[in-house]
Amino acid sequence: MLASASLLIIYIAVIVSHLHLSKKTRARSWLIWTLLMSSLIFFGVLVYYEFVNSKLTLVLLIITIIFCFSFEWIYKKSSGRSMIERTE
Repeated sequence: MLASASLLIIYIAVIVSHLHLSKKTRARSWLIWTLLMSSLIFFGVLVYYEFVNSKLTLVLLIITIIFCFSFEWIYKKSSGRSMIERTE
């Protein structure tokens, strides 16, 4: 379950990024929105399933997400790195 949820989170992040870049990539926005909605629905179903069957796994997922974002934040602060926006 953790692997499936992690992959869905990554897919959702990529889809949201693609949505922001859809004008530059000339992608069909309805298709990106369809992908985003279906991924969110699948993630919701997975979370609901784990809530009903294994709350411990759901707690581990939340802890993993918090740990990953905390580690990234600490790493960025300690290394002095920042996100640089590309210009055309």
